[in-house]
Amino acid sequence: MTSPSGGIDMNAVLQEAVSANNLPLTILLGLVAFYWIAAIVGLMDFDALDGFLGLDHESSGPAGAESEGGFLNGLLKGIGLSDAPVFFILTLFSLFLWGGNVLGNIYFNPDGAAATGTLILVAALVLAFVVTRLTIRPLRPLMRLMRDTEKRVPLAGLTGTVRSLEVTNHSGQVEVERDGASILLHARVGEGSDALPRGTRVLVVMEEGEQGAYLVRPLESDLSLR
Repeated sequence: MTSPSGGIDMNAVLQEAVSANNLPLTILLGLVAFYWIAAIVGLMDFDALDGFLGLDHESSGPAGAESEGGFLNGLLKGIGLSDAPVFFILTLFSLFLWGGNVLGNIYFNPDGAAATGTLILVAALVLAFVVTRLTIRPLRPLMRLMRDTEKRVPLAGLTGTVRSLEVTNHSGQVEVERDGASILLHARVGEGSDALPRGTRVLVVMEEGEQGAYLVRPLESDLSLR
């Protein structure tokens, strides 16, 4: 359970990670890690997850007021975490949940009893929720400042390059440069336009305010090469 130096035995952690009480959470953490890697290399983009969870836009209600686009969006607002990227929240929550469940079973359930494991899982869920909230809340002003600063920077008219696997009329990522700094934008093409593959040079046409994405089109030089 513990190493000769008094720390946690890593072999015990690895064995517990693949035990029946922890294997589903280990798989979940692996999927989260895969998603980060895929997003970094451009095979996926974080907007795809937001859209799947109903967090990518707001819709107008019958009286002209804006209503939230999904249960999870409302839940995040309710607990004060709506300023943080949803995938960042899910990553922290998954990591804390996995760690709490693994350590809880190592110290309090060495026999791997299912009933005890269930109680530990419930405790780990509560702990992960609390620790995730405490971790993110101090970062909210910084995240809000970064988001507001990006909105104030005029980006329409800049040229850039598609960095995601492709830019469709729903989602994608484009990298532009402004004052020597690279900026990664959530982007899409207009309705009825063909998807733009990775590496395509594009022009930023306009910002679509409520959706937080930018409308782009391919540069004429790229069109002539197709």
